[in-house]
Amino acid sequence: VFYFKRDDSEPDISVFLESEDEECAEGLENIRGANIKRLTDNVEAWFGYSILTSQLLQELSPSCYLSQIPEQREWEGKSHFDVFEPLMKELAKKGHRVTVISHFPQKKLFPNYEDVNLKNTAPILVNTFQMEDIKYSRFQRYYEVIFLSNLGVSTCLDAYSAPELKTFLKTEKTFDLIIVEFFNCDCFLGLVHKLKSPFIGMTTSAMLPWNNVKLGNPTNPSYIANAFLPFTDKMWFLERLENAALSIFQDVIYGYSMDVENYKIAKSVFGDNLPPLREIAYNASLLLVNSHFSLNRPKPLVPAVIEVGGIHIGKPKQLPQAFAKKHIDKWHEISQRPKHCIAEELKILRSTVDGVLD
Repeated sequence: VFYFKRDDSEPDISVFLESEDEECAEGLENIRGANIKRLTDNVEAWFGYSILTSQLLQELSPSCYLSQIPEQREWEGKSHFDVFEPLMKELAKKGHRVTVISHFPQKKLFPNYEDVNLKNTAPILVNTFQMEDIKYSRFQRYYEVIFLSNLGVSTCLDAYSAPELKTFLKTEKTFDLIIVEFFNCDCFLGLVHKLKSPFIGMTTSAMLPWNNVKLGNPTNPSYIANAFLPFTDKMWFLERLENAALSIFQDVIYGYSMDVENYKIAKSVFGDNLPPLREIAYNASLLLVNSHFSLNRPKPLVPAVIEVGGIHIGKPKQLPQAFAKKHIDKWHEISQRPKHCIAEELKILRSTVDGVLD
């Protein structure tokens, strides 16, 4: 969750929503292109001095197909934080005061960056599976939303039991803008309501089906594929039927399981006067989505939904010259060999490179 502050006036979030023929069109293009430097330059101009960044992370990578992952309710993964961290650090470098609520505190002091540490409230799993091991059946695609719902409940319970978060909730700090992750639980929207600040959502994956309604984004299943299905915008009848059925099923699980359980937890923390979490979510001014039309296919998006795919990708580090020359020469050597030999050679070379990089 990010908060921005301007001392002389209220933050003007509507600048994100201008049409492309307005002066901010160039900035919008840079945001859609996920250029961190330009994004933070614009954020600095639009919002001013202080940001509270409270990103309460869950456990999954941005992939939507995670069917073979064991259902462990009390674990947190670093992949989500890896999307937020570069942006938060860049904002701190620009002079914003950033407070981050996460399971991954900085190992070294970082200027303008403050941690609210949730570490040790839940097991942290990193590099626990190989992408090639992930397989999914039709049943597992439907079960995924139930898995995420259950996991979201345990995430809420773990986070709100953390001593540092309890201390933070007792403070009287005020902030001007919040950026909160929209994933598998909304219980942290109670914090948004408590601070009474405008807020922005951000998702570290492609657009999840239950987030569309929060921004009024179109979800017509006849040509917009569900993120949990391997379909495109060109679907035949049975694919459209399954696409619609899964979307309805997910809405039901979200409305009658995920939302209900999260609301109970949030009320236990913030009191019975807390409005429904869905109503709080409807007040989101913007949603930044970690997707890009070149990878996730073009989809209709309202102006409040902006694709920032790749925002976490930094400049590549230079390989040591001796290492690079040795292995580039090896690639050239392999390319000259018969095709039936290349696969085995590449496997050996890959294991060598992975060993060095690790």
